[in-house]
Amino acid sequence: MAIICVGLGVCLGISEMKRYLQKYALRELTQELKTIHENFGTNELVKTQVQSREMVDVVSSMNQLLLRHKDEQQLAIKKEQDLRREITNISHDLRTPLTAIKGFTELLQTDVSANDRQEYLTIIERKIALLSKLTDSFYLISQIESQDYPIQKELIDLNQLVIDLMMSFFEEFEQQAMVITVDEAKLPWIYLDEKATSRVVTNLIQNAIRYAHSYLRIIFIERDDVVQVTFINDVVDFDATQLVAIFDRSFSMDASRTKNQTGLRLYIVKKLMEKQQGEVSAQLKNNEFYLTLTFQK
Repeated sequence: MAIICVGLGVCLGISEMKRYLQKYALRELTQELKTIHENFGTNELVKTQVQSREMVDVVSSMNQLLLRHKDEQQLAIKKEQDLRREITNISHDLRTPLTAIKGFTELLQTDVSANDRQEYLTIIERKIALLSKLTDSFYLISQIESQDYPIQKELIDLNQLVIDLMMSFFEEFEQQAMVITVDEAKLPWIYLDEKATSRVVTNLIQNAIRYAHSYLRIIFIERDDVVQVTFINDVVDFDATQLVAIFDRSFSMDASRTKNQTGLRLYIVKKLMEKQQGEVSAQLKNNEFYLTLTFQK
């Protein structure tokens, strides 16, 4: 009987010790959570001195939630920074032509010659056209980013689509003295949204006109389950580190914007390709800039 009593006493002692340790661990855990809450933003995680499986599981789950919340917090901060940068860029894009329009409008109200008057009116018309393009781009982006953006696929001759669009920029190519070459490879017809794909190709052509030094080469490639169209042009002093951000909405290759262009074209290209389950990629090789469109067959 004495042995049984001793055994029960030991068991009760162990049980009481466990309860004490659990209370101590919970008290410490509560204090740690309070400290983390007061200093949120650090990389501090919850720790426990009690190594029971239940307590370790609780702490592990809490730390997973903390890490997830901190990741989401960092993502939110990045999005806010991107939004501020985009607002700054948009403000600059809009303010530049508006300032020019205001200035030349004021000049027209003074005593100017007929030739100067015509020149000022021509400049104002160009600036108004630029503003129209800007607002169209911003509106298109808002449409593309909505969930209900319509994609209507039909069988398209991608070769002919690209060639037809290239021909529509014949005068711009001549003005830039660009040498144009197009691969003769024939792609199969594939299901695409013609309007979206035309916008994608147009944006890449305009991008080449803006940045190419002397030539643009287009290559058509057919692989097992995809077809590709690659735009290749020579570049001067292009920073390869920019490739990481080249498809971001706030990116602009021409920081000075001396050509009165925005950095929205490649962002629009990326979004329209994604809408069609395709992708766009960029590479820099030996001072040649590659933009490749990949479409699923």
